[in-house]
Amino acid sequence: MMTVKTTSRTLQSASGATLTFDDGSTAIDLRSGGFGHGQREIVAAVKAQVEAMPLSNRVMITPVLASLVDKIAQLMPGELSVSYICNSGEESFDGALKLARGANPDRDQVVVVSGSHLGCLSYGQYFSQSGVSLDYLPLRPVFVEANDSKALASAITAQTLAVVYEPVLTQQQLLPLSEEFLMTMRTLSKSTGATMIAYEVNTGMGRCGRNFATELTSVVPDVMVIGGALNAGCVPVGDMSHTRH
Repeated sequence: MMTVKTTSRTLQSASGATLTFDDGSTAIDLRSGGFGHGQREIVAAVKAQVEAMPLSNRVMITPVLASLVDKIAQLMPGELSVSYICNSGEESFDGALKLARGANPDRDQVVVVSGSHLGCLSYGQYFSQSGVSLDYLPLRPVFVEANDSKALASAITAQTLAVVYEPVLTQQQLLPLSEEFLMTMRTLSKSTGATMIAYEVNTGMGRCGRNFATELTSVVPDVMVIGGALNAGCVPVGDMSHTRH
């Protein structure tokens, strides 16, 4: 049984990697998804934008939004050139699933690589193993072991809506997916019409030695979801990038 230590301390401020509590004690923030707290350049840019216009207008384009999606398109591998900016990585992932559903509205099966950190879909593995019914979910997760190409080939069918994965698994262990496994996924997704979705909230933005962990192999998905360090530890933001096809 895991023991969780609780504390009555209240977080008061943060600077760089240091958290300061109300009792004067400090701690190193190992969970930060940005570049450290209180980066002056980022704070100044956010302040200037808030003074000009605090919320993004989704109907009319703005120079800042146009610049952002153009920069993301330049960074993205392959033909992932269309971006939709959201409030978080999880919202972006939800948007990716909706995009897949729009392409195949009659499908509800989602193949998930076990060990990927994918919000409610990853928890579905726990619930299914615990004997809890998942009939009420709008999507039916089907789990396959990482780098098991044979199991993947059996799981992906004409009823598969999407195949979702982290290029480097982060939930239970750090494990890169092999190029052979991803090539099999790419081939099967294309032949069945399923949408291949890479979840890079935890692995993107330089965390794996490249701009995105997808670049560790030659396989490019149909959709990539990013967040985490994209927000620079300052404002909530995520992105869903996909091809024009």
